[in-house]
Amino acid sequence: DRDSIVTQANVTVTKSNGVTQLTEGSATTYTVTLRNTGGTDVSNVDWVDAPVGVSVTSITASTTGTNSISGVCSINGCTGITLAAGESIAYSVVATVSGVAGSTAINTATVNGANCVSGAPLATCTAEDRDSIVTPANVTVTKSNGVTQLTEGSTTTYTVTLRNTGGTDVPSVDWVDAPV
Repeated sequence: DRDSIVTQANVTVTKSNGVTQLTEGSATTYTVTLRNTGGTDVSNVDWVDAPVGVSVTSITASTTGTNSISGVCSINGCTGITLAAGESIAYSVVATVSGVAGSTAINTATVNGANCVSGAPLATCTAEDRDSIVTPANVTVTKSNGVTQLTEGSTTTYTVTLRNTGGTDVPSVDWVDAPV
């Protein structure tokens, strides 16, 4: 007589938006991925989104395993999830940065169901993404030749200064000189 040994469902969660800094007032998208690395299907799984410094505007399933069900989602998380053995479901969490520069945005996903009880054990059932919040770029342009009068036919040299007093880099700036 031979019996098959099947492992129990084992749910894990990861969460990331792929960056370490967020600009005050900007939008960001997190990916929350639930995986069942166990040998049996699990149903009635849910996860809760707990944002600090960001306001979630939508949560939608972006990728669902063939035999899994993504459940019903609101801006607070998703309920009624079924994860088939060996499958995963990825969710897109769209949020707006509501925190102020100098603070930290923390977005946590906590899973309940199968081996996860209200997010415990923390190592596999809770995932957190932390990003520092910075001020947006603030580019100013000044142009001066240092004099208040010009003589007709003479030449002058202007100095153009581009300055960013904001908290984020500006990767590409173009400016056009428009003489009058």
